[in-house]
Amino acid sequence: MLPAGSKPPSVVLSAYSTRTWHVTDMSEKLLLEELNYSFLDSHFYIVPLSPLDGVHSDATLTAGGSDLKRVSASLALARPQTGDQRVVLYVQPITPPGDTSGLLGLVLHPTAPYFNVNLFLGPDTDTSYSGGTQLASITDGTTRFATPLLRIINGKLMAITSSQPPSWAYDGDDLIFGSGLAFPRQLFGQGSTLLKPNLFTDFIGQLGEVRVGERSSTTTTIYAPDASVQTTGSKYPMPLGLTQSGAFMITTVDNGLLAPGVPPNATVTSTIDASKADFSPPTFTALMLFDANGQITSHLTPHQAGSLLFAAADYVYATVGTGTYQPIAADQTKVWFRYSGSQMWQPLTASQVTEDPTSGILFRVDLTSVANADNVLVDMKFDIVDASGNTTSYMMEPAFAVGRDSWFGRRGPHR
Repeated sequence: MLPAGSKPPSVVLSAYSTRTWHVTDMSEKLLLEELNYSFLDSHFYIVPLSPLDGVHSDATLTAGGSDLKRVSASLALARPQTGDQRVVLYVQPITPPGDTSGLLGLVLHPTAPYFNVNLFLGPDTDTSYSGGTQLASITDGTTRFATPLLRIINGKLMAITSSQPPSWAYDGDDLIFGSGLAFPRQLFGQGSTLLKPNLFTDFIGQLGEVRVGERSSTTTTIYAPDASVQTTGSKYPMPLGLTQSGAFMITTVDNGLLAPGVPPNATVTSTIDASKADFSPPTFTALMLFDANGQITSHLTPHQAGSLLFAAADYVYATVGTGTYQPIAADQTKVWFRYSGSQMWQPLTASQVTEDPTSGILFRVDLTSVANADNVLVDMKFDIVDASGNTTSYMMEPAFAVGRDSWFGRRGPHR
């Protein structure tokens, strides 16, 4: 309790409009962050302030200015049926083990199919504490996707899915979420027995957003060794029964969202042999499309250069803990394309770039010849194989556009 007539200590937050918090004497460490949004120019400002070792007197904190890092983000939003369209921006403190912190959020209600925003994040102000931000798209009460945490890493504001991102993590200034290329991540999880694992299938955007809203539109079918349908459905995860001897085939079909108004048909087909010690199929871990300037994109410009990066890995299923990483058979990796409407697949060259010890082998595909066309949609197909002969094939129909006006008469995303 404070003595009668005394004034409580305060924390003055003066980076923008001054705000004063009146608190009683505090001994705990206090972590402060500001979140500001400008409705005039769609700018977010997230400013971490220096932690306080308790509050025992007046404290004035300032931060921001020229130290802020900036990216531009474009979010493709699903069309609402009930009028419920929300974009939520979260500010996520990153604290040492044992510390607790709150989550700060701001909810916006956009009406356009794209939400474009400039995001400014201040650098860390303490070696033990960090911070990041995350954007989530919610339509009709369902989370469609949430971006990875946006953090400052080596002086760049990046979308990262782990504290140690692979060497190919994108660090450009323009980010795309919710539309464009997506890759399937399929992992076996612990089931009731070794040969009854659970299959987790997620479709991941180019910059790592998990499109959880597409789980309900994803159908998985399990074919037994005699080619009969063992089970089919949209369960997440999908329970498997691999007790029969021989090779199984698993197909997963997703009718998600390539761009507003353009539903692709994405199909993943895996073949596995339950009689082998390693019966889990290889999986994709990255897929990104780049324009002639090396910027992430959802489409290519006609008659200009373009490229694609993708990565794949094999994780040997374990009944306890996580699966053990091992490289795929890189020399058996194949890539094809065709223009939508054609029945003829044309091969492309996948050149190995590097290998990450957990995310797998990275390949680059030159798409300059593919972009030598006017306003077309492009289908893509990828085949990968692991050391045990298990296979995964992924096909997107379409995968991307050459030219903005090729989205079935619609204009593509503008950034």
